[in-house]
Amino acid sequence: MIGWISTGCAVLMGVLLCLALLPPMQRGRLGWSLALGPLVGVSLSSCLLFLLMMVADGQPLWVLLVDGLVSVGVSVGVGMRWGGRISNGISEPLSAVKTASSISLIALVCLIVSLGMIGAECWNHHRVRPDGWWDAVMIWNVRAKFFVRGTFGLAHDFQVDPMGHGDYPLMLPLSVSRMWGIEGIEHPSDPLVIQGILLVSLVMLIVVLATERAGLMWGATVGLVMLSWSAYGEQLSWQIADIPLSAFLLGTCVALTKAASQREKEAFLWWLLMSGFLAASSAWMKNEGLVAMGIAALIAGFISWRRGMMATGVITFIKGAGPVLLVLGLFKLLYAPPSDLLATRTVSMTELITDPTRHEMIWKFIEFLLWQKACWPVCLLVALVVVGVMTRWRISVAGTVIALVFIVALTGSYYLAYLTTPHDLDWHLGTSIHRLALQVWPLVVLCAVGFESRQKTTVN
Repeated sequence: MIGWISTGCAVLMGVLLCLALLPPMQRGRLGWSLALGPLVGVSLSSCLLFLLMMVADGQPLWVLLVDGLVSVGVSVGVGMRWGGRISNGISEPLSAVKTASSISLIALVCLIVSLGMIGAECWNHHRVRPDGWWDAVMIWNVRAKFFVRGTFGLAHDFQVDPMGHGDYPLMLPLSVSRMWGIEGIEHPSDPLVIQGILLVSLVMLIVVLATERAGLMWGATVGLVMLSWSAYGEQLSWQIADIPLSAFLLGTCVALTKAASQREKEAFLWWLLMSGFLAASSAWMKNEGLVAMGIAALIAGFISWRRGMMATGVITFIKGAGPVLLVLGLFKLLYAPPSDLLATRTVSMTELITDPTRHEMIWKFIEFLLWQKACWPVCLLVALVVVGVMTRWRISVAGTVIALVFIVALTGSYYLAYLTTPHDLDWHLGTSIHRLALQVWPLVVLCAVGFESRQKTTVN
C-alpha cells in the first residue's frame, strides 16, 4: 500500500501544478487538472528518479525517498504559494455539477460504471495471468525488477534478452520499480495502479474537452463511445505501455487543439508549453512517441506562425519538451542499445518495402482488425457525430485536422515499421497490431469531438 501512496504523491503533485498554473481564464480548471495532472506527475517523477539513479548507479532506498520527498515538497509548496487559485479552481466545477440536468448526470454515472466494469474485467484477467502479457514479463516489468533487486545499475547492459527491447524508454519501468522498491515486495498488482490511473486520465481528457464544447451529457457520451472498444479491460491487465502511451498521445493532441483555439496570449503559450511536455513524455513512454514528438513540433510551429508568434511559440514548445527530452537523450546516448529495427539484415530495405506479399499480409490483418474490433465502436462514433451535427455541433477545423495529422503520421510509421521489420512479419502483426490500434483509437474519437456547439454551453 505504501507504494500506492508514493504514486499518489506524484499524481497529486501533477494535479496541483496544473491547478495552480492553468490560466485563470480557463473554464473547468479542476477537470483539466485531473485529466492532465496524472500525466504530468508520472512523467516528472520518473524523470527525477532516472537522474537520481544516474548518480547512484542503481536504485538504493535513499533514491526512492528523495524522489518521494520532492513530490510531497512540490505539492506543499504549490499549495502554499497558489492556495487561493487552487481553491477557486475546485469550487467552480462543483457548483456547475449541482445545476446539471438529470440526463447529464445519468450519462456521467454510466461512464463511471463503464470504468468500473473495465476494472472488474481487468482484475479477472489479472487473476489468471498475474504477471501480465509476455511484453510485460520480458520488457517492462523485468526491467523494474532489475532496478529493485540491484542486479545491475543504469550503467550496465540493458539488452538483458534478445527480445527485451533494451532501447525502450523507462517511464513505465521506473514508475513500477518505485512502488516495488518502497514496499520491499514485487506485488504483481502494483503495475495495474499505474495503468488504471493513466486510463482514467485518458478518458477524462476526451470527456473534459467534449464537455467544454457541448455540455456534460455529450462529454460523458463521447467517453462511453471511446470505451466501447472491447480491448481496454484485457489490455489493462497486460501491464504494457500502450494504454499509457495513448494517454500521452491524446494529451498532446488535446493541448495543441486548445492552443489553436485560444485568443489570449497567456493561455495560448500555456497550452503550447503543455503540448511540448506531453509530446516529449510520449517519447519517454515508448519509442512510437518519437513520431508524435516530431509531428507535434511541426504543428506547434505552424500554429505559432499563423498567430505571428513563430519564435515565441517555438521557444515555448521547446521549454515544455526540453526537460523530458534531456532525460530521454541521456538514456538513449549513454545506456540504450540500437533498436532492433536497425539490426543487421539479410534483405535490403528496398526489397522489403517493394515486396507485394508483405503489403498483402498487412492489409489482411488490418481488415481482420476492422471487422473484429473496430466495427461496433466506429458505428457508434459515426452515429454520435451524425446526431451531434443534426442537433447542435459545427465543425472545429483545428481539432479535427490536428487529430487527423497525428493519425496519418502514426499509422504511416506503423505501416513502414511492419514493412521493414527484421522479425517474422506474421508473428509481428499478430502480436502488436491490436495494441497499436488502441493507441490510435482515442485520436479517432478526438476527430469526432473536434466539433463544438453552435451555441455557448455550460457543463449541464
